Amino acid sequence: MLAEQLAAWAESVEFATTAGIDPHMLEDVLEFEVPQVLYGDDFGEGGHLALHYKDLGYILAMAHDTGAHIPVANAVHEAFKAAKIAGDPAWTQPGIATYWRRLNEQRES
Repeated sequence: MLAEQLAAWAESVEFATTAGIDPHMLEDVLEFEVPQVLYGDDFGEGGHLALHYKDLGYILAMAHDTGAHIPVANAVHEAFKAAKIAGDPAWTQPGIATYWRRLNEQRES
């Protein structure tokens, strides 16, 4: 759940920024509690991004074994996989924001 929430927060901040909207409005207007670390570039805190990828893999395997449908967790697992492949092995959990930023920078090129 934390991985899903983190991915959604990071995506929302990057979407607002790319759209030319002050991302702090997510908190001010919509009353979302976005981790402050996602507004900057210093992702030194937290566990490694690869841990979310690994743990989501375990959850997906368990869901497969039990027949449970968890499409959101599957989508987030794919996002963390892409971030893990395209990013720095030392990225911490908020590094998913850097992945979203890089995707948007490629769009602008």
